[in-house]
Amino acid sequence: MKIADMKVTELINAVGSDAPAPGGGAVAGLAGGIGVALTMMVNGLTLSKKGFEDDRERILDAIAKGNELKERFVDVMNRDREVFDVLIESLALPKANDAQKAIRRGAVQASFRLSLIHI
Repeated sequence: MKIADMKVTELINAVGSDAPAPGGGAVAGLAGGIGVALTMMVNGLTLSKKGFEDDRERILDAIAKGNELKERFVDVMNRDREVFDVLIESLALPKANDAQKAIRRGAVQASFRLSLIHI
């Protein structure tokens, strides 16, 4: 199951458990998505208000951009576990000698870069 498809109570319970994921990335994605959704709500309510007729296109544009941003935050939530799993695999690599340590260090750094790519 994707993290973003969890019920709110399931997500809260999972974050509060001893499981390492979902973690900070999923929570940050959720907070960002909710923030964008609130902005979209205000824009949607403003559309029908008198005096904002001249702003209609700008408001509709803001709502469309909000939808795109909301989807990115949902993606962050879902990728949280994927990125964490890559990090854990990297940390499990052997480190008995300098060559292995270099490979492990590179894999860990790559996992951090993976997390940044998806934001």
